[in-house]
Order: sequence, then structure tokens, then C-alpha cells
Amino acid sequence: YHLVGVVVTPEKIWLEGARSQVSRIKEVATEKIDINGLTADKSIETRPVLTGADTVWPEDDKPIRVLVRIEPDPGPETSDAERRARSGS
Repeated sequence: YHLVGVVVTPEKIWLEGARSQVSRIKEVATEKIDINGLTADKSIETRPVLTGADTVWPEDDKPIRVLVRIEPDPGPETSDAERRARSGS
């Protein structure tokens, strides 16, 4: 199985705090998400992690939902030509 992608809801969050620190933040990470062993899509609830900004916090305490999209690896029935086309070779 392999990771196809992720969908994060909401895509953006509002931050509060010291204007000088808020204006420097370009992206916000979430808590780590363990996808080991997943064999299907899974929706996971997580929280934002604000590092290095002591006076910045999310405007609300709503969780962030991450949809992890998983697909099976191509099987042996996949032709060599199909595998090369997918890998760009």
C-alpha cells in the first residue's frame, strides 16, 4: 500500500497573538500522524502545533481533520509498460 495524498479540513486556520510573531508564520504543522499499517483511507482528528511562537495560538480550539488517502500497490498483473509510464521512465 502507498500514500496517495491527504486532504486537510480546514485548509486554513486563524491565529491570534503578537502581531510580529503571527505575521512571520507561513504554515502550521499538525501533531504527527502515524500511517504505518494503513490499508485503506482513514480520517484522523489532530491539533495544530505552533513551535517557536510563544505568544501565538489558534483562534478556536476546533480539531483539524486529515483524510489520509491510501491505495494498494500495483499488482503483478500490471505490465512493465504501465509501471514505466507511472514512474515517468
